[in-house]
Amino acid sequence: MNRVNRSSPVAAPGSVADEGKIPAREILGMAGLAVFLRIALLLVSLQRYGYTVLDVASLRDGRSYLAFARALLGDFQGLTEYDRRVLPGYPALIGGVHLLGVPLEVAAIGTNWICVGLVVWASVLLFRDRRIGWAMATLTPTYVGYSTMGLSEPSMMVFSLFGLILARRGRAGAGGLLLGLAGMIRPVACFPALGFVTAAARKLEWRRILLLGLAAGASMLLVMQLAEMRGLSVQEGLRIYRNHPAAYDGRPFGWPFESLIMTPLTRRHVPVWRIVYAWAHAAAALAGCALLIREWWKGSSSEPSRSLTLLCLPWLVGNTLFVLCLDHIFGFQELHRFVIPALPPLFWAFRRYLPERRWIWMGIAAASFTAALIPLSKHL
Repeated sequence: MNRVNRSSPVAAPGSVADEGKIPAREILGMAGLAVFLRIALLLVSLQRYGYTVLDVASLRDGRSYLAFARALLGDFQGLTEYDRRVLPGYPALIGGVHLLGVPLEVAAIGTNWICVGLVVWASVLLFRDRRIGWAMATLTPTYVGYSTMGLSEPSMMVFSLFGLILARRGRAGAGGLLLGLAGMIRPVACFPALGFVTAAARKLEWRRILLLGLAAGASMLLVMQLAEMRGLSVQEGLRIYRNHPAAYDGRPFGWPFESLIMTPLTRRHVPVWRIVYAWAHAAAALAGCALLIREWWKGSSSEPSRSLTLLCLPWLVGNTLFVLCLDHIFGFQELHRFVIPALPPLFWAFRRYLPERRWIWMGIAAASFTAALIPLSKHL
């Protein structure tokens, strides 16, 4: 039977564990569980709901990522104006794996399976807390479900987390390159970068901040230029995303909570469970922000914990404000998805309340797996 080592620093709420005391086999078990959940979801989808692998990879924004990846490889057939809205980072990963002989849809899903395992590993390395590793492996149901599809959150988090790890270990240039690549997958990578800048500014590490910014800008410009050479403009894609009727229809931002309140009331009929689900994610994010603010204000943590709290505070607060100010129907409809890039700082905020025993995490994994079947079964 696996028992929690009560002498481990992890057992002390709020402490930063020594990563050497988290066995490699346990980290491998976390990552393996994360991958297993996604594989199981795919197999259930194929058998129970009659999907093909291409169907699963094409759910939500997956079709656009696949079409964009084909265009990067020179095949513009089937690429619509709406497909051009996505950023080139994740499609480039798909296309790169496809060049190895892997079918495009398998490349999209397989890349995510690798990334979810790497996200777990990177979370343990960054926070040095096994509870956050288990949380990233099993939560949230939305993350478990959507990372089974051909969506970009797992790859964005991999580059963001490893970028932060490198930057915090004195390699700001390399970290900036990875954070810039993360920004070319999803623009909300700016929030973990802001977290690093804030923590570094507290220590007056201006050289590291400048180096990270220059490296991030260089990698972003390089990706944008490479996409332009393939006939795909990032600037044009952002314009389409902002103005397309199927996206934000010219109003990407509004007042905080506007979409959460007005979408169910006036814009479309939605079931009660979706309202509860959206508000639960908003409440969790806001509670996490409050916990981090209180922790920093009290100043009672050890210096490593305070450093991580200051890293997480702008990351979580920035992402939460961004999500709550999104307008049109997506500020409500996609809120549970838009919280995903800030799960690492959110779990850090709630770390004192996360369970330590592995059997509890097995139960949480089963619950997340069951809940993740809902969007697959309902084609949401």
